[in-house]
Amino acid sequence: MSTVAFSSQLSAIPELKFVDGRAAGLFVEALHLLRRYEETSTKHFLELAQAALEKSLTISPRELLPKFYLGITKSVLGEQDQKDAIRIFKEFSKSDIFFLRTAAKYNLAAAYVETYNLDRFPETIVELDALSKELTKDGIPLGQSGFVRALWECCGDQRVRVEPLYYLAEVTRDYLLIHLKIWRPRWKKKAEKEVREHVTQMLETLKGREAALKSHDQFLGGQRGEIWAWHRNNIGIIHAALAAIARRNNCSDIDAQADSAEMYFDLAHKSDPNFGSSRANLARLYFEIRANYGEAIQLFEEVSVGLEASDLAHFCLGQLYTIEQNQEKATEHFKSLKSMKEWGVDIDDWPAIRRKVAENLVKWNQTDAALLLLGKLLLENQADTELRNRIKALEQRR
Repeated sequence: MSTVAFSSQLSAIPELKFVDGRAAGLFVEALHLLRRYEETSTKHFLELAQAALEKSLTISPRELLPKFYLGITKSVLGEQDQKDAIRIFKEFSKSDIFFLRTAAKYNLAAAYVETYNLDRFPETIVELDALSKELTKDGIPLGQSGFVRALWECCGDQRVRVEPLYYLAEVTRDYLLIHLKIWRPRWKKKAEKEVREHVTQMLETLKGREAALKSHDQFLGGQRGEIWAWHRNNIGIIHAALAAIARRNNCSDIDAQADSAEMYFDLAHKSDPNFGSSRANLARLYFEIRANYGEAIQLFEEVSVGLEASDLAHFCLGQLYTIEQNQEKATEHFKSLKSMKEWGVDIDDWPAIRRKVAENLVKWNQTDAALLLLGKLLLENQADTELRNRIKALEQRR
């Protein structure tokens, strides 16, 4: 959730003051509900906040703050395409008000991340780069002391602190780069050399990022936990990718890399318990790398009832219950997905589902589990020569 928008700096801007008292009251009520959501991760508070914001806009359609926060609420509650949130943030990204404009630009980028449209990621990286430059150019210099700030304000300087928004933009951009250059190609043998080169470069970048975060930690405000969660999750993803390479190659460092990934995912969760991606990534580590299906199921079940990464959780739970030969639960989770486009399999075709999951297990070098699935399929269809040959080939690889 892009909590940078919940800043008192926005409400202090004269142009954003309310013209209708009832609309203002509903907005305050919505802010309270949004804070309750952040404290509890309870979806109901988010839905109540959305209703209050919509009512505020019905009373006074010209109010800017309710509309802006409505975009954030819709981004969290919205469908995978983030259509409504993107429309709202695009509008505000052209605002003349610096903090509102830059906050909208970040939230727009965050909404694009939520769509998981990989074709859009490179463009989003460029936009976040531009946002960081805009923030450092027009905002208070990063890390400026309170004493120096007070002197500038006495001289009429009305610029605002930008550390929370700046570092949110930076860690989000780090995530996108890691995803495209390290995480996405982690299982591809031909990409291994290039992936390792990117790992070296990215770890050096993240080392510098951590030093900067520690230096400016006192200025991160209410976004401190979220920013540190992003950063630690990013490091965890890199180690999880290295663990995937080790598993594919049967290397001895698989446990060390997996342990490092788990440590950073746990640190991310402690930094911000509402940062659902870290729990989903940990669950995926237990699924793909450790092949501990029971622990993976338990973790993914927790993630699936939340708002963040719930689609990934349902997708992986569908596969995990397929491995466990539980067709009812597997189908239930597959049907809970918002989109099955990437899967490319009819969820009512149980043999095809098992075949697909088995091939994923082969990719993750979990051959024994794959053979159990395929063996069961062969018992059901002894005439499937292609399947029989596939099983024979896998047995020879063990």
